[in-house]
Amino acid sequence: MPGRPTQGESLSGPWSTARILVRSRCAFPVLLAAVVGLLAPGAGLADDPAMPTPGPREQSAEELAMTADADAGAEHGVILDRTTVFWWKVAHRTASGTITLPTLIGHRQRAKVFSSEARDIGNIVVPWGGDGMTLEKFWAFAVSEDGAVRELARDDLEYREEVGTKSWSAGSWRGVLAGIAPGDVVEYGYVVVVAAPLLPVFEIDRNWPVRRLRYVWKPFVVAHSPAWAGWLSNGLQPEIGWNEGALEITAQDVPALIDEPWSPAKGRRASVIRTFIVNAGLADPDRYWTSVAKADQRALGKFMRGDRAVEAALEEMELRADADLPERLRTSYAWITRAIENTDWSGTARGSGRDREPKVRDSVRDVLKKRRGSSDQIRWTWAAIARRLGARVGKLHVVDRTEVGSLNEAFLSRDQFEAALVGLEIDTEDGPRTIAVDPASGLPFGDVPWWYQDTEALLTLDGSWRKVRLGTSPPARNTLLTSASVWFEDGNELVRSEWTEQGEGQFRLRRRTVLRMEPEDRTEDLRRRCRAGTNLDILDARLVDPGVVLAPWHLACEAEWFVDPAEPDLVVYRFSPDGPWFPEAPDVGRPPRRTPVAFPFPERRVSRVVVSPPAGFRAGTLPKPVSVRARYGRYQLAMQVEDDGRVLVRRMLELSRREIPVEEFDDLREFLSIVREADRTAIPFVPLADPSGDAAGPAPDGPEAPR
Repeated sequence: MPGRPTQGESLSGPWSTARILVRSRCAFPVLLAAVVGLLAPGAGLADDPAMPTPGPREQSAEELAMTADADAGAEHGVILDRTTVFWWKVAHRTASGTITLPTLIGHRQRAKVFSSEARDIGNIVVPWGGDGMTLEKFWAFAVSEDGAVRELARDDLEYREEVGTKSWSAGSWRGVLAGIAPGDVVEYGYVVVVAAPLLPVFEIDRNWPVRRLRYVWKPFVVAHSPAWAGWLSNGLQPEIGWNEGALEITAQDVPALIDEPWSPAKGRRASVIRTFIVNAGLADPDRYWTSVAKADQRALGKFMRGDRAVEAALEEMELRADADLPERLRTSYAWITRAIENTDWSGTARGSGRDREPKVRDSVRDVLKKRRGSSDQIRWTWAAIARRLGARVGKLHVVDRTEVGSLNEAFLSRDQFEAALVGLEIDTEDGPRTIAVDPASGLPFGDVPWWYQDTEALLTLDGSWRKVRLGTSPPARNTLLTSASVWFEDGNELVRSEWTEQGEGQFRLRRRTVLRMEPEDRTEDLRRRCRAGTNLDILDARLVDPGVVLAPWHLACEAEWFVDPAEPDLVVYRFSPDGPWFPEAPDVGRPPRRTPVAFPFPERRVSRVVVSPPAGFRAGTLPKPVSVRARYGRYQLAMQVEDDGRVLVRRMLELSRREIPVEEFDDLREFLSIVREADRTAIPFVPLADPSGDAAGPAPDGPEAPR
């Protein structure tokens, strides 16, 4: 995927409490292109009796009597009813008798507000806008306990593009129902017509408890039989069944989705129902995935035609004759990451309009000839080289654990997969072992983006398939190295600092995230990364070598801040070297903890900070080193005086486990608390005239750490 939020960055934004997470895929992709230009939705479809309709514009006696219930999770608000309907229609809409196949999407939500904390229930999002999508009906109103009604009109909604090209756009309609107060009942709903039959994905993603939940999907089928599969979590057990040709999902008293600091991704916590259509002859999982494996085998065979091109590439690599297969594979991997330009990223980084160049055909011969290719083409080109070297390679279908959460082989569709990587199978004493390889990622050999790690994947090889488990990369491979210099100016009132941040392993992916931004957004993002939650005045923030997409992460920063001056008659002047060059230990929240703590990947962060003494001072007796080792990682902090009088501070924080269960939360929190306390260790500076160098005597507070 082009980019992912890094640790601590928001995936949803301020509208998350009002999002309707019912995503979908086109059931017939070829049909979509043909139908979008044909369908001109008009009156009639949106009036289908299956669609939700507005509720009463007054509070019922039951609603008036409702009060907050903290024990049930309804301390601030509760969703009274949430209904979403996907309805496939067959409609003769043109004079010539052309048959269009639209999907009607209807939604209605009614909620009761108990406190001002739930006012964002009035943030309205209609997540269906853009080409081929028409908002046919919309209503939104709030009813107070005294009967007053406030409305949000259709014309008050604003369209926000979220994905788009020069010829295509998709986004959402958004608006705010202002003035929401405790005691109000808030309702909104809509009916959208989409110019294609869509397969719904019902994500039961709730920021508030729901008293009644109902999802409906009614497809039309011809030569296929509809089926469904679901991932159910949080103990939710809805009723799921077919009713007059429609898949109906209902649940009562659904608890709110728990959202804590560093919670597992919603793909793990949310309950999800995913729909699919499969030919009746492939309803058995083994038969279905065997058909996928055979199709993969044919596709790879067709792509890999071009032995002469592969041989020429191998000659160019100058592989050592005495090298074993693992070394030859690593050498070829390094070669292809240097020699083949990734067209998915080159235009993004350079803004050079490379999309106007001739398209690279899906063949190893064309990729090696043009030295260009998409991410998929680079993967299969390396797979062809690896196969020529004698390795067994296949397609490794991977899920995005932040979205899907886990592989479900009973879900007979490739829609659950985010990508197909190269699966390299080698023999070991314990049997065959699969190595996931992604030469398009810029990561080291055998490493893949973190959102594919710690999941099950489906390997298709030689016409057969099996599930394999993808592990996580060790923390030493994911290292962030920060080097900083700190010094005083202007009578010790101004502190200046310059530092660089270099990242290997998974930290490399930050570069891709930044380079795909617009220039203005990129500048602001780099400044935010340099500031790292502090109050520093950032003077410079730049990405080193911005034209190289797959290079290591390399950020350069410069900042300054004012402090109380260090007067020469002070006994001890304490200065804390803490700052953005000390990447802050994660804040995992307070007990009680209800979900595991989940970090994106194991990591190691190393800092080397050189602090020059204030004018008229020198380093006193330095604090003793700190070293802490726990089951979750380790921490080290040490200070020493260099020959030139500057103080060298070395700090290392390693988080060795990606996920920590609830039972170990208190121990983890204690470890991180020790880290944060040690990070605030101050350097004692004493006047040059002090012969002892001790930190004895009264010591006024020095400047606060720049946070």
